Amino acid sequence: MVERFHRQLKNSLRARLASSDWFEHLPWVLLGLRATPREDSATSASEAVYGSDLILPNQFLIAQDPPSKQFFEELRNSMSGFRPVPARHNTSSASIKPDAIPTALSTCLMVLVRKDGHVPPLTPLYAGPYKVLSRSPRTFKLQVGPREEIVSVQRLKPAVTSDDQTPALPPRRGRPPRLPPPVAVSPPPPPKRRGRPRKLIASAFTPPREIKSVRFKLIPTFI
Repeated sequence: MVERFHRQLKNSLRARLASSDWFEHLPWVLLGLRATPREDSATSASEAVYGSDLILPNQFLIAQDPPSKQFFEELRNSMSGFRPVPARHNTSSASIKPDAIPTALSTCLMVLVRKDGHVPPLTPLYAGPYKVLSRSPRTFKLQVGPREEIVSVQRLKPAVTSDDQTPALPPRRGRPPRLPPPVAVSPPPPPKRRGRPRKLIASAFTPPREIKSVRFKLIPTFI
């Protein structure tokens, strides 16, 4: 039950195109989920808890609030006849293939295709819209970019678009294109110094000078 609610919560956030700022959309999404009647019981979560519907933003109060005692009696009477709805199992019904094309798919000009495999969180579950070329009870032939593809009916959903809507292009497959090598940019020349030129300073290392040797010829004398 918790995983089913998480799935519904993620779908609602996807519908609002929430990405990294999903926490800002969370209060409005929870308000909508708690105020929406369920398909199996025709009652909302707020009505089951408080005994009446929530007053949504931009709605005005029809009548004043009843006294606390009267409200308690009405809440007890409404909850006494309420029976819990058994849990639904969608696996068996989803595995049964329809015998005919649904009415919405048989008349639409474009469809959305469900993405298979792993989908990152809060990303659209369907790709498209793509133009419908032909139909059969099991498969549809679609115009996906420059090629034609045959897709199962179970992966399709009718796309509500305008008449002048252009079909979407398929996502690029394979490795991303290689980027051109970066152009080497030479550093700018240093700015010219203004004023008088600096005096040259002799370097600390100077080559050794040649040492000249002088020899004297001494002739010994005898006294």
